[in-house]
Amino acid sequence: GWNGLGPVGRCFAYLVRARIWKEVGKISPRCAHAAAAIDGKLYVFGGWNGASVLDDCQRIGSHTLAWEKLSTRKLPPGRSGHSATCLRQRMMIFGGWNSEGHRNDTHVLDIPTARWAEVTGKERGMPPSPREGHTATTVGDTVVIFGGHGPLGRLSDLHLFHPPRLQWEQVQPHGAPPPPISSHTAEALGGAVIVFGGKSADGTSSRLYSFDLGSRHWLSVKCKGRWGHASAVTVQSTLAVVGGYGDKPHPLADLRIIPLPEPVPEPPAP
Repeated sequence: GWNGLGPVGRCFAYLVRARIWKEVGKISPRCAHAAAAIDGKLYVFGGWNGASVLDDCQRIGSHTLAWEKLSTRKLPPGRSGHSATCLRQRMMIFGGWNSEGHRNDTHVLDIPTARWAEVTGKERGMPPSPREGHTATTVGDTVVIFGGHGPLGRLSDLHLFHPPRLQWEQVQPHGAPPPPISSHTAEALGGAVIVFGGKSADGTSSRLYSFDLGSRHWLSVKCKGRWGHASAVTVQSTLAVVGGYGDKPHPLADLRIIPLPEPVPEPPAP
């Protein structure tokens, strides 16, 4: 992450039952990286080290709490501001930024074989435009891409990727969507995606949004926002939010628990 002075490599785990933080070693300093949890291990790819983008892939196990660098084949180009999400035994990364500009390529790491494969050029439909600072969230067998920042500014479009048939789909949702935002977080809860915080043209987003994939409907509630943070859905179906930036110029160091809105019922057919 970033502590206001530069990228950092210290890593911490929050032990939910004990309600304590535990430092779990270090990796090379970075920010704007992406991570995905697969089978009790956290996989981290890329990021920015203060001088250049990174193209390494590292992981840490929830039992050993020890980092190791993966020796993988056909690494994707280094990048920062990309997304990573779990597809069963695979990790999918999308988009980001490097010296060539904003990207919209898709790469998948097969965990058992430690091999990367590029999806771009093989998929059906139109992929999202190049962007960084977006989110990718897996809900069932569908990946939801939302928001971010591209060459023309911040975005509020929503796209679905269906891995079994390698097909992209842009969604025209019901309800009031979030404004164009970047540096937000998005988590899966049941059949919905919970979007929190982010930066918009008006500053820090002050609403929490829920997008239901069944009804394709947005719901939102007002709350104190932040951007550049990390979040996770807890076993109590609340949203745990760590760090980021709020109304002041220095980074936050708190852990906040936010109740989540009830799912929206599917509207009646016209």
